[in-house]
Amino acid sequence: MTATDLRTLEDQHLQRATGGSGVADLLSAPMPGAVAEVRVARGDRVKAGDTLVVLEAMKLLQSLPAPVAGVVTEIYCAPGDTVAGHAPLIKLDPEENT
Repeated sequence: MTATDLRTLEDQHLQRATGGSGVADLLSAPMPGAVAEVRVARGDRVKAGDTLVVLEAMKLLQSLPAPVAGVVTEIYCAPGDTVAGHAPLIKLDPEENT
């Protein structure tokens, strides 16, 4: 019998982006690659799903979205950096759900 993964692509990407750790305020590289763009600065307010980093891996560009809405508190990469899989890229201070 074959197991079927019923999660959406967004759910799967969020799990990879957080390293499967459930830390939703940290965007991590889903695979090794080179940082092509960083589209935010410290202090920027972002919505869940906004593109924060563009990663080039295997000759493809991959947009990495914000896992949650919040404020960018730390940026651990810069354009041109080579990063390992699961390396932290951006830390967010999540907005409170009220």
